[in-house]
Amino acid sequence: MYLKGEIVSNHDELMCNFFAQADALAVGRTDVQLRSENCPDSLIPHKTFTGNRPSLSIMLPTLNAYTTGQLLAIYEHRVATQGFIWGLNSFDQWGVELGKVLASQVRTSMNEKRVRVAFPKSGDTLFYL
Repeated sequence: MYLKGEIVSNHDELMCNFFAQADALAVGRTDVQLRSENCPDSLIPHKTFTGNRPSLSIMLPTLNAYTTGQLLAIYEHRVATQGFIWGLNSFDQWGVELGKVLASQVRTSMNEKRVRVAFPKSGDTLFYL
């Protein structure tokens, strides 16, 4: 969609932000740059960050079963490789088991705190809020 007075469409604007985010992570921003842009001193600690941060941006021509599988494979490979490099067990089954135990506890607590509302003309039907 093109708007009067705008030099790019909404989609193009989103794509500009998509590409710029990777640049921001690569380059960062220093306090010297911020001061040259007349940034208030109170904001400088919040807006300063180092560059050289790795990022991964993926653009696909279409999202279907095949490309979804490719995405899953990329992330699984990435997680496994990071685990090898950092000496971590990326596929820690015991951690998964702990998560299931904790989820069960949360599920029980959530169920106990649910409000059950019966509507007069709905018979036996209960709605959970």
